[in-house]
Amino acid sequence: MSEMRLLTTRRKRLCTPMPPRLRAEVCDAQAILQEAMGTPVTTFAYPYGRSDARSRALVREHFACACSDRLGLVTIRSDPYALERVDAYYLRTERRFGLLPTRLFPWYLRARSIPRRLRRAVSLGVLSAR
Repeated sequence: MSEMRLLTTRRKRLCTPMPPRLRAEVCDAQAILQEAMGTPVTTFAYPYGRSDARSRALVREHFACACSDRLGLVTIRSDPYALERVDAYYLRTERRFGLLPTRLFPWYLRARSIPRRLRRAVSLGVLSAR
C-alpha cells in the first residue's frame, strides 16, 4: 500500500489566499495527484507547515488528516489536522537516529523545539529580535 501526502499546486502558504483561491489550491492539487497516481490522496501537508483556522477547515472537508511543521510526536491528544512531525534533519546522524527507540527521544525533540519556537515568535513579531 502506498500513501501520497499532498501539498498544493504551487506550494504557497495557505494562510494568505482568499477563500476561492484557497479552495482551488487544495482541491486542484488533490485532483491532479489522484489522477496521476490512480489512488485516493487522503493525507495533506500544509505548505511550509503553516495553517490557520480557515485552511484547516477546508482541509478537514477533503482529507483524513494533515501534517503541520510542529516538531514533536503524535499523541492521543494530537489534532488530526495539525499533526506533529519529526523532520529527517533531526535524525541525520546515526547517533541521533539511534535515539528513536529510547526514552531520551521525546526529550531530544523538546530541546530541539525551543529554538524553533523562538524563531517563529520573532518572525511573527511576538518577540523582538534586538
